[in-house]
Amino acid sequence: MSRTELVNEIFDRLEKEHVNLYHSISKREFQKHKKEFLKNVDTLDELHFDAGILKLFALFKDAHTSYRYAFDHVDADDLFFVERKLFVKSGKKLEQVVKINEHDINQVVEKLKEVVPYEVDEWFFTKVFDLLKSPKALAMVDMGSGDNQIFYTTESGKVHVKTCLSNDVKLESGKNTVKDVCVPYQFRLKNSILEVRYPSCQSCPQYPFNKFCQDIEKVCEKKMPRACLVDLRDNVGGDSEVIHPLIEFLFENRIKTYVLMNERVFSSGTFALADLKYFCNAKFLGTNAGQPTRRYGWTGRDAVENKRFSYSTHYFDFCTLPDKHCKIKSDTIKVFDYEGVIRADVYIPKTIDDIKMGKDLQKKKALKYIEKEMKKECELE
Repeated sequence: MSRTELVNEIFDRLEKEHVNLYHSISKREFQKHKKEFLKNVDTLDELHFDAGILKLFALFKDAHTSYRYAFDHVDADDLFFVERKLFVKSGKKLEQVVKINEHDINQVVEKLKEVVPYEVDEWFFTKVFDLLKSPKALAMVDMGSGDNQIFYTTESGKVHVKTCLSNDVKLESGKNTVKDVCVPYQFRLKNSILEVRYPSCQSCPQYPFNKFCQDIEKVCEKKMPRACLVDLRDNVGGDSEVIHPLIEFLFENRIKTYVLMNERVFSSGTFALADLKYFCNAKFLGTNAGQPTRRYGWTGRDAVENKRFSYSTHYFDFCTLPDKHCKIKSDTIKVFDYEGVIRADVYIPKTIDDIKMGKDLQKKKALKYIEKEMKKECELE
């Protein structure tokens, strides 16, 4: 199959399988971009051929519809991305990176936007950190160093050289298999606040989420908590129904509910947000989520030869979402009265101080906020 045939086959299948592919770009406009790409497609090296396909997928503005490419990455345990800024640890100091491979970092970030499928900026900035550590990604947008290294220049002028861990990067199969590794959901009851960590919409085979919720109920039998903080940070999805036993417990016991969220709350993680907001009237603390109130999802997968891609098979509207997925009775979930990114009610960002001190100050501030609200309620009683 020629490259032109390959590209046409990929997007012909995508058009057939996607629930509404041209929701953010007209078919005519997309075909114009594809035609321009195909003009010189046979003259491109493999890297820029893949880059061209990535750019075409990004035009659909659907984070679930993507060309699945295996990016490499450098050894960068001392790199941190906070409040949309990149920092490198130098000794005991954290210095802001201003250049990558001698290119202004803001220009690099803007170029990388061309290869990332996203609906809201919040999700793009969660993805860009990985790409800023990838020699292949930087080379795709002509911001590479010419080898498997990346040069990070800080405000002081110091250059930090990072080397790629391995050139042999393989793409995971993407099959929907149950992981044997236990999902690290946790809980504790302290100062009348139930804290629940829910980082993934997955139930652990060794410790099912139902059993986890039963253990919560046992601990709360003696003294029911006055409030609950559900920590959803970094929850990029899975099975949207896993969290339902916890929602039912909070709803039935009328426990005042808060959610700690960030830009990496995505896919089924946004279902958890919507259900907690609707059924428990949860207040959102933290930063905005990685998707909007109206979005596409429920991923399908396909491949043409060795080129893999995913696509959305459903449309979700959290402003008027029919309730067919929760035991708590309701005709229709009408969670949000606005369009756009799912917003935090109370803005509590993760800051550079969290990194410098090595502490979860964001969560600490969220708990302090809840304690203040509980105190106010006591004074009014």
